[in-house]
Amino acid sequence: MWFATEGGLARLKEGKWSNWQHKDGLGAKYELVQADIPYRNDPSKVSQHHAAQAAEAGSDIEVGFNPNYIVSIVVDDDGIVWCGTWGGGLSRFDGTNWKNYTVKDGLPGNHIFTLQLDEKDRRLWIGTNKGLARPNADGNGFSIMTKTDGLFADNVFSLTKASDGTLWVGSFGGVARISNYKL
Repeated sequence: MWFATEGGLARLKEGKWSNWQHKDGLGAKYELVQADIPYRNDPSKVSQHHAAQAAEAGSDIEVGFNPNYIVSIVVDDDGIVWCGTWGGGLSRFDGTNWKNYTVKDGLPGNHIFTLQLDEKDRRLWIGTNKGLARPNADGNGFSIMTKTDGLFADNVFSLTKASDGTLWVGSFGGVARISNYKL
């Protein structure tokens, strides 16, 4: 059983706990994402909860970056664990090795709020702070949908796909119903 926590990834297997954090490969390095972090205010200045997160991250970074904070998680059919982090991008864990994807790899944003595996084509939907993304079918880069493509807002917090293929995408302030998309 896999667990997304504010302190990293955890697994309970055969009665034994295992844990992985940023120091183990979870989330991109700050130097790689710092120019793409839109949140310049440090939430720890007003929240003890976020102050604890900053301490967990082990740094004095005062922007929206805590790669140990897994906001969303999904395990695909091959057993690959996908983790959406708070500012550290999308992390892929095969049980041994980590690979991180960021804006520099084609994601629209590095804050990953929701992940969902499409029931039909088994591809990943990735809701970020700057739009909805999917890995391209050929494995190279990502296709992106934003407000200009029909989203209510670019920050995607939730989504579901109806049986007729219609996407329902929850954003800050509203929901978009999208029936003709090509992602």
